[in-house]
Parts: sequence; C-alpha cells; structure tokens
Amino acid sequence: MNNDLSTVKVGDWLWSIKEGWTKVEDIEHRIIYAIKTKGCRYTIDGKYNQDDKYPSLFTAPPSYFQAEPKPCEFKKGDRVLVRDFNNTRWRRRYFAWENPRRLQEKFGTFSEGADEWSSEGYVRYWKFCKPWVEGEDE
Repeated sequence: MNNDLSTVKVGDWLWSIKEGWTKVEDIEHRIIYAIKTKGCRYTIDGKYNQDDKYPSLFTAPPSYFQAEPKPCEFKKGDRVLVRDFNNTRWRRRYFAWENPRRLQEKFGTFSEGADEWSSEGYVRYWKFCKPWVEGEDE
C-alpha cells in the first residue's frame, strides 16, 4: 500500500477513499488529525477516524481502486506531453488550460504545437497530460 505519509508537505497531492485526489492544505503535528485537506482531516497514518482499522488516505490510490487520474497542474504556456490513448505516442504541446467539466479530454493545449500567440487562440483537448522534460524520451 502507498501509505508512507511521513514526508508529506503542504501542497502535495494525496488520494483518499472519501475525496479522491486532494491537496494537503495544512499539517499540524501537535494534534491527532494532523493532515488537513480541502474537506477533511486525517491522522498522520492516514486514518479518517483514529479508531479506524485501516487508513483511507494514501500517496497514490491502492491498486484495487479504479481511481480517476491525478489532476494535472500546469500554467498557461508550460511545455507538456499529451495523448488521447494509452497506445498512442506522446505529442509535445504548450498547455492552455484544464477544463474539469469535460469528463474525457479535459487538458487543453494550443493547436499543433503552437504557443498561445501563434495558435491564434485555437485549442485542442487531450485525455492524458504530463510534464515535458527536455532530453527525456517521449
């Protein structure tokens, strides 16, 4: 299980049974429910209630859950790699925005690898998005 929360910092993404992907908003080690997310507080070992037998907060979803993908955090103009399906190659693009109302292709990039200015505002949406690291294989 992915449950070593000892190195978690404010701003880190965690996954909980109750909330799905959520960000750590605060950590107060002096209280029982030390980890604060947007909607809940958890003990330092990931339990929603200190008497729970098992944790419900994890660094990544346990494999037996069909969890949604981790949210993508990019700013407009960031270089990203995108694709629509697991079996297609990654494409280099410049990030435009994320549209959470779209259920499938929700990561918008400026069309055909152009930046914001040269794309003339045209945006295409993709299903998968990850950082574009120079020199790393696509």
